[in-house]
Amino acid sequence: MTRRQRAALERVAWGTEHFGALVTGRVTRRADVLALRALGYVADAGMVAICDGDGFLLQPERYRQGWKITAAGRKALEVER
Repeated sequence: MTRRQRAALERVAWGTEHFGALVTGRVTRRADVLALRALGYVADAGMVAICDGDGFLLQPERYRQGWKITAAGRKALEVER
């Protein structure tokens, strides 16, 4: 796993823990998450509502594809630490 993929996996793990899922954007790129999905470390969470840092939904409501970490992804993070 590259540094960039590891950083993306850590962000997905954080997003899953605090918000239930993470959406891609400027910080976590879709290509990195798709590479992690090919490794089996993340899974599609379906369409999720976009919220701010406090957990409040943005108005008007917008939905995007979300990603969550899998058990294999959690194990990969533990092994590399």
